[in-house]
Amino acid sequence: MSSIPIPYQLGNLLNELENGFFAIPEIQRPFVWTSGKVRDLADSIYRGDPIGAIIVWEMPRKFIEEYGELLRPLAEGLNIKNSRYMVIDGQQRLISLLLIKNGELKLLQRGGVRTKKLELYFHPIKEEFTLERKKVKSQKSWIRVKEVIEVDDTYLLLSKHQLINNQLARTTINRLKESFKTYTVTVIKIGLQYSSEDGFLGLFERISRMFEKLNTRGVRVRLPDLIEALLTAKTRKEIGESFKLKFTDVLEQAKRLGFDIPETVGIRIYMAISTDAIRFKECRATLETMRGDEIMERLEATRITLNETINMIKDFGIDSTQYLQSKYLLVPVAYYTWIAALKPHKALSIDERKLIRKWILLASFNERYTGKLETDLREDIEDLKEKKSMDALIENLPIKDLSSEMLEGEYEEKHLALLKMLYRINEAPDWDLRIIREGRIPRKVLELSYDESERHHIFPETLLRRNGYEDELINDVANMTIISKGANNYIRYNAPKEYLSELNNHDPEIIKRHFIPEDPELWELENYVEFLKKRRELILKASKWILE
Repeated sequence: MSSIPIPYQLGNLLNELENGFFAIPEIQRPFVWTSGKVRDLADSIYRGDPIGAIIVWEMPRKFIEEYGELLRPLAEGLNIKNSRYMVIDGQQRLISLLLIKNGELKLLQRGGVRTKKLELYFHPIKEEFTLERKKVKSQKSWIRVKEVIEVDDTYLLLSKHQLINNQLARTTINRLKESFKTYTVTVIKIGLQYSSEDGFLGLFERISRMFEKLNTRGVRVRLPDLIEALLTAKTRKEIGESFKLKFTDVLEQAKRLGFDIPETVGIRIYMAISTDAIRFKECRATLETMRGDEIMERLEATRITLNETINMIKDFGIDSTQYLQSKYLLVPVAYYTWIAALKPHKALSIDERKLIRKWILLASFNERYTGKLETDLREDIEDLKEKKSMDALIENLPIKDLSSEMLEGEYEEKHLALLKMLYRINEAPDWDLRIIREGRIPRKVLELSYDESERHHIFPETLLRRNGYEDELINDVANMTIISKGANNYIRYNAPKEYLSELNNHDPEIIKRHFIPEDPELWELENYVEFLKKRRELILKASKWILE
């Protein structure tokens, strides 16, 4: 593999960028740089600091003819038909250069195509760049960088800002304009041989290896990238649809339901449903033989399965992935929902749903998929494929019951998941004293969305810290509950003896269903450790509702 570094003057590079000479694979990451990073890039160019080489592959005409539909321009509106170079490393910087010059672009970002605006200003006397509108409004000397780059004669621009008689301003403005013409950007053109036998995926895997060999700042290609490359190549070529875009829509739909599912988890669910396996090497042969319409049919099955899985888990009381010890817990649950219910057109029985809930809880306390991810996930998917029972997965877990020791120490997601499940079963009420004092019935914890909920220290953190308690006891599992933000803000610093007594006087069930010990003496600070012990016992006893 040969590589040729070519020095580009920035003005010439910008011309080629605007003419659409540079393209990226459709499966490439979207634009993710913050405006602050773009500002820093402009500052580096002005000061002559290096911004790193851009690495591209000059695509043969044959490749463009065969796979041109898998390329997209750096920004919407650029002519993809002019594409000559595939950007291997430097996409974020190239788009940022266009953004600095144009002030706004339509870009593919997380969630779809959106207009990205950049209000970047330069102070010719201070030689500073800013994005802050307050600074710009308070001082007339700030000049928009876009105007400096575009203007033919800086004299008019300086006059407009009443800086024509300032020698420093004239010097720095001309220097900024000149830097965006003559700054040298190194573009490394990679000599990469291509033949039709390689296919798009073979080429993509070779490009992936380049990242390591060239030691660039590019991110190594991950499993979802390889799967999306293979499937998008197929669907684009055969049915003119993008697997990548549809897959993103599936994850966005899950996010709207409160479940923010990473691509790595989503693609494994797709692989399991499509091939009954989750390792790329095992799935690849099956995926490569699937037709474009079959690929999209399996994606629709994945969407339906995910929706069904999410609604079921929400019915358990878990309304967000934030409560899951590992988001990979979704993979076997979704796969089981597919093979046991949706594929044979059946409904999961109550007993099956209870087993799923039990497994989620036990798998969380076993910290399943937080260590040997590949091995454990493969074992569970194979067992489900063979035995079609959640009992098989429970048998794979070393720990099949909870103990008091597991409910000690600082809380984690698994402890909150347990509380959420229990509060779903016993319909624990919220602790909003303002509503209760008005004689109204408070909402149930299960009715609160994740954004409406907060983790509440029953004995306030400030009270405990002031009295010498360390984090481990302050954040102990048995000192935590889940209530609404409004209730938490209202109670926050009150002593438990005060607010628990008031809640108890209104209705003992309000605190009983949060497993608060009934003895008021335990609500005193001096009995805090005993309070933890007693509440831990109550939570452990209630966990049998799920485990038995």
